[in-house]
Amino acid sequence: MQDRELMDNVSPWIHLAGISDHQLTILGLILAIFGIILTAYLGYPYVKKVNRQNKKDLDQVKQDIIDALERCINERVLVSSQDRQASSVCQGVAEEAKRLQGSKSNYERGLSKAVISNDLEAAESEFSIAINQQLPILYKYYFQRGNVRYLQKKYKSAYEDYFEAIKLDPKLIHAWVYKGSALSVLKRYEDALEAAEKAIKLDPKHPRAWNNKGVILFYTGMYQEALNAFNKATELDPKNAKFWNDKSSSLGHLERHKEALEAAEKAIELDRTNASAWSNKGTTLVCLERYEEA
Repeated sequence: MQDRELMDNVSPWIHLAGISDHQLTILGLILAIFGIILTAYLGYPYVKKVNRQNKKDLDQVKQDIIDALERCINERVLVSSQDRQASSVCQGVAEEAKRLQGSKSNYERGLSKAVISNDLEAAESEFSIAINQQLPILYKYYFQRGNVRYLQKKYKSAYEDYFEAIKLDPKLIHAWVYKGSALSVLKRYEDALEAAEKAIKLDPKHPRAWNNKGVILFYTGMYQEALNAFNKATELDPKNAKFWNDKSSSLGHLERHKEALEAAEKAIELDRTNASAWSNKGTTLVCLERYEEA
């Protein structure tokens, strides 16, 4: 009843303005459409911003996976063959790597194949295609191809890839470290030590560079000098089981067996899956004539 009275009161004013009911309906539709357009226009920047943020978040997730896979492969190169699959750095990474299996990037597919199935030949092939495409981050492709070649015991080819990576980025510390490792296996100890020293010069606080120097010195029979380098590595990164285990090895060769045992036990405390540390502990216990514990 009240609505009817309201319309009766309004209608005369509409008619006085010369607006018919039909025109009023059209005007209402026009205003409604204008409101929709205005809302969309004002809301578009916000929607665009949200979409950009979502894409940024997805890109970051993908980059985090790539970084994790690179760290895993890097770690496998520098640990003993018996510790590679158990490496704590690689734990839980394989599941994430599956997200890159269908990637359009040869590099990303190479990382995935190297970690998930340990198909190093397939990974090497993917990295080779990426290298041939001459894409912007070429130094990474050479570096990771060097890693999978190293893992296949293609040490000379690995060295050549590390050399190419360094040519493209002379400050790539990991390439200097791994170049030293490859040269060490090739028994080019002088060149290997030079590469290790270069890595330390680039970053004196890089624990892996110091540890790699220790490994090279150990292979040459310079056990005290190796111990000095291992001490520096464990000082810089006291939570790295490999560093403590390498330190244990050098102490053992210096016949400081009690200290060697402590270092091996520290390595096991940090990583109970480290087979080399358990082996070192057993050998040291024998040297201490603690046969039952060994």
